[in-house]
Amino acid sequence: MIDLLSLTYLVLYLPGTLMASFVVEKKGLRAAVILGAFLTALGAAIRYLSIVLWPVGGIASYSVCMGGQCLAALAQPVFVNCPGKLAAQWFAMGERDAALTMTTLFTIVGQAVGQ
Repeated sequence: MIDLLSLTYLVLYLPGTLMASFVVEKKGLRAAVILGAFLTALGAAIRYLSIVLWPVGGIASYSVCMGGQCLAALAQPVFVNCPGKLAAQWFAMGERDAALTMTTLFTIVGQAVGQ
């Protein structure tokens, strides 16, 4: 059952990418990042509640935890896929390579530190 928690990110990457692309194109990069941050925070709060409300565990705790994990998994592609759009919109032509490298690097470093 624990393996399913980590597989959630792999399974929901494509739907999350479609959602992120839609929001970026329709509402802009700022709205997409705000939505991604909100979904990530909400997912973390739900996962925390699954421990607080059911400290012993069980299927109810796992189900609530899985719901929070799914929200966070849907939000992840916003942060993984948007560095290119950010570099193209905010930086001059000569600065885009460095900006893209830094944003991609810090995404990976942030995930590693969070583990």
